[in-house]
Amino acid sequence: MREPPPGVETDSTSETLRFKGGISGWKCAVAPLLVLLVVYGLLQSQAPLSTAIQIGADEGFELAKATACLHGHRLYSEVWNDQPPLHTILITEVARHSPQSLAGPRLLTVACTVLLLSALFLLVARWSGRLAAFVATALLIFSPGFLELSSSCMLEIPALSLAVAGLCLLGCAPQSRWRIPEVFTGVLFGAAMLTKLVPAIYLSMAAVMVGQRTAGVLAKAPGGGAQGDAYPFAVVSWRRAAISMAIVLAGAAASFIGIDLAIDQGAFLGHLGQTWSSHFSPIKVEGYGLPSDHPFQWAVLLRNWDTSVPALLGIAILLRRGHRDTTGWLPLTWLVLALGVFGWHQPWWAYYYVHTAIPLCWCAGIGFSAAWGWSVPGAEVMRRLAARGPVAKSRWGRRVALGLFVAAALSWMGARVYLECRHLRELPRTYASPLLTEIQRKR
Repeated sequence: MREPPPGVETDSTSETLRFKGGISGWKCAVAPLLVLLVVYGLLQSQAPLSTAIQIGADEGFELAKATACLHGHRLYSEVWNDQPPLHTILITEVARHSPQSLAGPRLLTVACTVLLLSALFLLVARWSGRLAAFVATALLIFSPGFLELSSSCMLEIPALSLAVAGLCLLGCAPQSRWRIPEVFTGVLFGAAMLTKLVPAIYLSMAAVMVGQRTAGVLAKAPGGGAQGDAYPFAVVSWRRAAISMAIVLAGAAASFIGIDLAIDQGAFLGHLGQTWSSHFSPIKVEGYGLPSDHPFQWAVLLRNWDTSVPALLGIAILLRRGHRDTTGWLPLTWLVLALGVFGWHQPWWAYYYVHTAIPLCWCAGIGFSAAWGWSVPGAEVMRRLAARGPVAKSRWGRRVALGLFVAAALSWMGARVYLECRHLRELPRTYASPLLTEIQRKR
């Protein structure tokens, strides 16, 4: 293991970013991920992906733009569009090969969801251990509105999946002399921002990861899951960090411009004012409500108590050990960023919650992992506790409390997902829309 710089304290109980056992360790990490993906697939099979219904608030807009493009109209010049073009072009090509079904465009979102879940699992497993990764990914699957959003032909999941995949690559890949992880991270971020501009805020998370990498957080250490040394930012090589971040930004810019030129001859860059005015122009019509009418719904954190409660424990643990273990700064910074941006931004829509759910589930995974360790210690610890009756009895109390919480949380999540699936199956068919009937009558 690399020796820390002079004056830097280390702690054998701090988190590492290495999987145990090389290739076999990766196999142990992938097995629970496959289980989670199978669970997600079973839940997704209950959604009516091929049915002519509108899943999600903005799906109609995305499909309308793709339909116009399918009939030969150009984005921005002939079709008004307040978003980047990559997702519209992709679902246009998918619809071209499956014109009679909505399943194709929606399956693109499902594929992006699989990428998002996989990237999140591997990132959390690398930084916080496999148990935390399993819990965090499972909580995200069962979080409010996630199943509906991952079934909808909307922009949020595709854009977010590419950004999280870039962070996963930057956080999990080993150091490279030619900065290969930084290059591909930039490429993924460029594609993400050409899907929706929101992922640009996650470039700040990429900067945090670059600082961690240059501080030697990826130093090899013994132990399973996450045991090793983490060095603070005081020992960051700022010159090397600046170079790495410059490569990420350059890769993102090159990818953004190159893909836009390739798919639409640079139409988005040529009509950037359309997007800017759509989002930042002063309000001209107030008859449809004001942005201030849609603030962040803090009550969603209370309704999602199955995640919020262990997340509070995880936050407390990360804050307590933050002075000696900087790997916990990433989920904390991510959570503060998400709450700061989406808690302040107005209007706030329900599908924005996924941005907050990801770091919240990560913190919850850390909290549950710690609670599990307190309640179900290893064999050696159990032998030590055998001679200490009162302490051993307290362990049983913790196990009972943990078991009751898990049972209540699973019941709550199961009921929520069941109601969400039933809601999707009961949505009105698009061809029965009163608006379409009125349009047909006044044709």
